[in-house]
Amino acid sequence: MFGYDKRLAHLSSLIKSGQLSREAALEELQQPTYDPALQEDDKKFVAKKLGVTVAELEEIFARPNKDYTDYASYAKLFDIGLRVKRAITKL
Repeated sequence: MFGYDKRLAHLSSLIKSGQLSREAALEELQQPTYDPALQEDDKKFVAKKLGVTVAELEEIFARPNKDYTDYASYAKLFDIGLRVKRAITKL
């Protein structure tokens, strides 16, 4: 749903350790992550808890993903401070 499948990393580690063949992993990835009926029930549950309709929740899911840099923070200030510290320690 959010563009990331945790199964990839898990199956990759199983392949690397020899516990699973690549073909079996590809077959596993063809399966849905979990039951579609349960997924719909979960969407209804989450929508109800958030106080929105399922359609509004779907619209939220359809929006582009956000990054932490899209929000106000002190990240740039910390980056500048780190650069100053590194420059001073090189002297």
